Amino acid sequence: MIGLLGAIAPEPTADAKAQVAAVADPRSSKDAAFFPRGHAVPKVPAGLIRVDRPEGTLVTNHGGNAAQFQHAPILHDRMMADMLGYQDSKPDIMRGLAGGVVPTVVQGVTPKGAVAHEEAVGPRNLMQAVNTARAATPGGRVRAITLRDAIARRMMGGA
Repeated sequence: MIGLLGAIAPEPTADAKAQVAAVADPRSSKDAAFFPRGHAVPKVPAGLIRVDRPEGTLVTNHGGNAAQFQHAPILHDRMMADMLGYQDSKPDIMRGLAGGVVPTVVQGVTPKGAVAHEEAVGPRNLMQAVNTARAATPGGRVRAITLRDAIARRMMGGA
C-alpha cells in the first residue's frame, strides 16, 4: 500500500514533518498521515498515536483510525483514502488515467512552503479536495498543480 505519488518519489522531509504537525494541530481537520514502509517517519509529538505495520506507519489523532489501521487484515485503498481525507482512491485515479482523465494534485501548503496535505483528484471531486486541503492547513494556502509538476517537485526534494 503506497500512495500514487509515493510510488514514484518519496515525500520531502519538510512535507512529512508538516503532515505530522497538521495532525497535531487542533485547528486542522487532518486526522492522519501515512508513511509507506521505507519512508522516514518524523518524530511523533505526545498526544498522537503511531501505528506501525509491515506496509508502513500511520500517525493519527483519532483512536478509531488507529484501531482500524492496526486491525485491518488488508489495507484497502478506499479505506486509506477515507482515513487520509482523500476524495478519490488510487484505483479511482488510475481508472481515470486509463480513460484519459488527467487528475489534478491539490495541496495544502504551510506558510513556510511545506505540503501538509496532498491528494490527486479527478475533476468531479476537485472543489471538495480544495476545501479539504484548506481545512487541513489552517493559515496556509491551497494550490492545484499538475501530476507531472507534483512528481517533479518530489524528485527535486520539495523545491
